[in-house]
Amino acid sequence: MQMAESLTSSVPTTAFTLTAQSFDSQGAPTPEPSIQPQEIRHHSYLDMELFLQQINTLHSSITHLYSVGLSARGRELYVMEISTNAGIDQPGKPEIMFVGNLHSNDAVGKEMLLKLVEYLCSSYGSEALVTRLVNSTRVHILPSMNPDGYEMASEAQRYFNTNDFSGGVRYSSNQNTDLSNNFPDQSYGEDFVQPETVAVMNWIKAHSFVLSASVLGGMVGVKYPNSVDSLDEAIFKLITEACIVEPPFPQMSQTCDIPRPQDRNDIKALAPTAGTNMQTWAYQNTGTLGFSIGLGCDQYPQAEDLLTYWKQNHRVLLLFIQQVHFSVRGRVTDVLSGKGIANATIVVEGSQHKVHTSDSGQYWRPLAPGAHKLQVLALGYTTVVVPVRVLETQVEQVDIGLTPELLTQSDGHLKDDEFQNLLEDLSSAHGLEQFVQSLLSTDTLQYRTYRERSEFLQELALSFPHITRLYSLGHSWEFRTIWALEISGSLESPRPTAPKIRYVAGVHGNAAAGPELLLEFAFVLCINYGGNPTVTKLIDRSRIVIVPCVNPDGKELAQEGKCFSTAGLTNARGVDLDTDFLSGSLSVQPETRAMIDLMEGGGFSLSVNLEGGSLLVTYPYDRTTQPAQNEETLKYLAAVYAVSHPSMHFGYPGCQNGPEFVPGGILRGAEFNSHSGSMTDFSMDVSLCPEITVYTGCCLYPPAQQLLLLWEEHRAALFAMLLEIHKGLSGMVRDRKGQPVSDARISVNGSVFVHSDAQGYFHTLLPPGSHQLQFHAKGFQQLLRQVNVSSHQMTSPLVIEFTENSTHFSQGVVLAAAISITVILLLSLLIWHFRSAKFSRIRDGVRWLRHCRHELQMEPIVSEKSPLRGVFVEESESEDDAFYLDQH
Repeated sequence: MQMAESLTSSVPTTAFTLTAQSFDSQGAPTPEPSIQPQEIRHHSYLDMELFLQQINTLHSSITHLYSVGLSARGRELYVMEISTNAGIDQPGKPEIMFVGNLHSNDAVGKEMLLKLVEYLCSSYGSEALVTRLVNSTRVHILPSMNPDGYEMASEAQRYFNTNDFSGGVRYSSNQNTDLSNNFPDQSYGEDFVQPETVAVMNWIKAHSFVLSASVLGGMVGVKYPNSVDSLDEAIFKLITEACIVEPPFPQMSQTCDIPRPQDRNDIKALAPTAGTNMQTWAYQNTGTLGFSIGLGCDQYPQAEDLLTYWKQNHRVLLLFIQQVHFSVRGRVTDVLSGKGIANATIVVEGSQHKVHTSDSGQYWRPLAPGAHKLQVLALGYTTVVVPVRVLETQVEQVDIGLTPELLTQSDGHLKDDEFQNLLEDLSSAHGLEQFVQSLLSTDTLQYRTYRERSEFLQELALSFPHITRLYSLGHSWEFRTIWALEISGSLESPRPTAPKIRYVAGVHGNAAAGPELLLEFAFVLCINYGGNPTVTKLIDRSRIVIVPCVNPDGKELAQEGKCFSTAGLTNARGVDLDTDFLSGSLSVQPETRAMIDLMEGGGFSLSVNLEGGSLLVTYPYDRTTQPAQNEETLKYLAAVYAVSHPSMHFGYPGCQNGPEFVPGGILRGAEFNSHSGSMTDFSMDVSLCPEITVYTGCCLYPPAQQLLLLWEEHRAALFAMLLEIHKGLSGMVRDRKGQPVSDARISVNGSVFVHSDAQGYFHTLLPPGSHQLQFHAKGFQQLLRQVNVSSHQMTSPLVIEFTENSTHFSQGVVLAAAISITVILLLSLLIWHFRSAKFSRIRDGVRWLRHCRHELQMEPIVSEKSPLRGVFVEESESEDDAFYLDQH
């Protein structure tokens, strides 16, 4: 893989540095904008609309005005793109976005972004820095995300002398909704998301924004999301520090209502909130690094103060635009055709944040100085790993070529006959048992202390570095590491379609057999890799994550041979961890948080949790509730484990406590041990991963001499679950141009819903049988498919190709026509009303004049030259004639 020595001429390199001293080529500060005080004022929605249209007309060579959608009350969410050849994906031009007015009463962000639009346009060609930025960057500015709320707040400001409207309004139900925290996360789904938020989410997904910023008042400082990878936190801090303007931000006459940092040097992460903010959502779901830029304590300042705000803050906005150029960038291409590969994924080792290429194959990835490894993945291509070194004084360009994989495609299905035959052999009557008996394993098993367990895992990772990755999920209360061991044949370049399974034990420290069974399972996988063809193929095609002990503190307190003791059941703080997985809770135990972070990382197709105290398998839910939508799948998976065990499926646990008979050896969790906050329920509800709980034996902490027997009883079942993730339904959703369709919804048998990821992939486990699938995606025609799932064969991955919905545009035309007709009717009614009112006034006047003439005629002396005579209407003239004459 080759790296280009320098950037193309269209992308500035040394012209930009990470300091505030590079505002022009001479190092002089940027001149103040040429805007007169009387031009700074608050803009209503109609004022803003007219302003943007005028700017777009006056500077059409560098602007492109478009809308990303409608607000709840039908107002356009206007975006102004500023760049040469605006509206076109151009080589070497990164994209950056600004959003203002998320809060209804936040006029600062809105007005400053409108000034930024005007300043960039009016200064282009005359100011060196602005000219270079516009030539080399695509700047997208959404001045008002909340136009409905702003109109309400401005009305309140004028008539009630208050601006106490902190959020937008959900007009369908008249409930206040804070758009700044209206983005969905694992705890809050998309049901509460407002139309403005949906529009912004779709806008971000449709572009390759490198950086984003919400510009606002009510805060002073530059902030970034709270939950970011440590590798990315370094670049977040660098960008934040680069936007510090010296001298520090001056204190305004107003003070913030709530404690906030008063200096730009106070760099802090955003505090956790209900739902999530735009910056966090963008970081977790797109390739964008998001920031909040607070420009002052006041949100709705007086109009005469707006110029002061602009003078004090415009340099910060320009500095932020500059930072988009300090990225590793390049182009991902097909080595055979040389064409750019759209939507390829770039992942930096040590970070879960993913960046995707644009339609032309371009990418930008901000990184802090140092050595990094880029993993580049694309459907149909061999994954590559590229080393890169980022320097403080140089911007790296790394162009990457991918080699197409030789895949056989037939009738929309991808086939792999060799692996298919392997699954069939292992799924036969005695195939799995013969396989596990052929494996190398240890002759004896023993219990390990925390230190011994840690050393064993570390030795395993050192002995098999090419297929293992040992990492910490976090620490217990007593600061013991909660280890996770990932085993895969493609750790350096993971296959996008490789299913992922999670094995967990030790949630209750006194259930001591589970951790030892998983450690032996990990050892058998590693020691047989490369020697046993079946194990080798399974590891090469899977991602196996093993968490041997979630509760290491409790495990240290438990005592061997105590079958019913509760010593060690809880963590060091006395909390039963299997009641601590409460969705949305911010006060969970550190052990729980470690597992939640792992589960929320996503991508798992199945989870197996080992417990003790009985001999059976339970499936969700553990809480008393309605059966799960996919209960048939859950029952099937539990039955697979039970049947693979030599005695569990008979249904007689034979334990001192618990049920005497369990049909098939499987039971719904709530029927065995009903409780809330279980890890199993959390995995189902939040991470959307089915999880079964295996009770390995009647004794919680059996004597060490029984461990080998337990391993021989459970080893086939553990491998059986690994086989199941390859029998599920999987595939890719794309459009007719071959581009992946993300967030497509796949409904199975009308109830179970699965969503495609950013690469268009989907995967779900289903019981054997025939299943009806419905594929839905916004802007595309619905598709129907029927698939047959076998208990002993791999279901061939589907390739679903969407066709654009041709009725989408026509529906828009019909809607526009209906609105136009309604407007015309309303105008007609108004005109008729005003004409009728005027006619009534004229008619009353004519009657009064007639009455006056009649009285005058009754007097004996009347002059024929009376000046009133010409005013009266002749007898032959009607009231309608008078109205007609008046109108002409």
